[in-house]
Amino acid sequence: MQSSTSRFFAVLAFAFAMAGSAFAHDFTIYRGLGGNVNKTPCVTGPKTSPSEFRIDPDGLSTFQSNVALDTSKPYRVGFLVTGAPNDPPVQGDTGSVANVNGYTYTATYSPQLGGAGHWSLKNTTRTDQEMKNDFSAYAKLVGNTDRNPSYNNNPPYCPGAPMRTRFAKH
Repeated sequence: MQSSTSRFFAVLAFAFAMAGSAFAHDFTIYRGLGGNVNKTPCVTGPKTSPSEFRIDPDGLSTFQSNVALDTSKPYRVGFLVTGAPNDPPVQGDTGSVANVNGYTYTATYSPQLGGAGHWSLKNTTRTDQEMKNDFSAYAKLVGNTDRNPSYNNNPPYCPGAPMRTRFAKH
């Protein structure tokens, strides 16, 4: 028979676990990617080189909504933000994006920098070039790259251009 003390701690642990999950929210955010264009011209697939990931002082700009994505970018890469305190998020809220080339990035909700739905991704232990390389490797290896539904179709996708890119998994 359990003592009342051990039952109390079991109930208390359960309550904390439930409270933690009730206050943590997850969001999918996106970064637009350019497309490789052939001579036709049409888009053959996404560009995933480090140059596609400009790092500003606040980090990499990403957006929670497709509406805010650059309509000239035919592809996008998605990141999962976990542990944000509010839904909808408020300016300054933070969460984590895990396993970006083996590193965890802090996601900060920053609508003052890019409008509603803007998140900044940064890892303060990484240089700007290392962050670009991390995001490039993530887009290539994780395979979380697909067509941008907000793309203006100029130039159009080539016949056979991937809907969702599946690169080699690690």
